[in-house]
Amino acid sequence: MKKYCIAVCICLLLLSSFGCAEEEGPAEKLGKKIDTTVKTTKTKTQSALDKFNEDANNAFKDVKKKVNETASNIGDGIKEAADTVADKVADITE
Repeated sequence: MKKYCIAVCICLLLLSSFGCAEEEGPAEKLGKKIDTTVKTTKTKTQSALDKFNEDANNAFKDVKKKVNETASNIGDGIKEAADTVADKVADITE
């Protein structure tokens, strides 16, 4: 019985060494392709998000600049109108 157990153990050890082949099987190859695809997708997605954020920030800066220019023009117009009214009132009251 002891010899039988030893023989079975030796057979199992020999058979298990065949499972550790150096060559990649189809599952390993597929796994590597999936990993590569995920990394590529992540990189491209991050690049697209970075570009979107940059474009959005530039657009926001442009809008802010235009709003400030418009507000300044409105302020100048109000000042001119106030000066004109003050001049007319001064002309009338003289």
